[in-house]
Amino acid sequence: MCTKMNPDRFNPTLSVDEYLAETNVLFYLNDAVTQLLEHKEEYTQFGIVRYFAEYFSSVKNGNHVLFREFGYIKATAHNRASFIRVLWRCFRQIGKNGDLLAMLEYSSLLQLLCPDFPVEMVQHAARSDLA
Repeated sequence: MCTKMNPDRFNPTLSVDEYLAETNVLFYLNDAVTQLLEHKEEYTQFGIVRYFAEYFSSVKNGNHVLFREFGYIKATAHNRASFIRVLWRCFRQIGKNGDLLAMLEYSSLLQLLCPDFPVEMVQHAARSDLA
């Protein structure tokens, strides 16, 4: 597997606090521990180390936002970008033939991926598109 190295990844001019803030590591670590505690029985049978490895792998791969609450999705730029990529991968075939969906249909699709996705956001986007 070949991955691109971010030249700023190991930037020695960043302080520890700046690095943690820039990468949102503490946000994801807090979420990982919270999820582990909420679903302890489910995750501990596979091992704690494996759980954390899979959690951070899903964050890196961008599929960590599936079926998560809207507050989590909007919490970081990485989460927002990941949600858009997941949405595109899931529903890119819709409308390819020129078919248009109603605003509530778009809202329903978004809520399949994020159950509490606000209908108001879809309504606002629909109104903006008409203007």
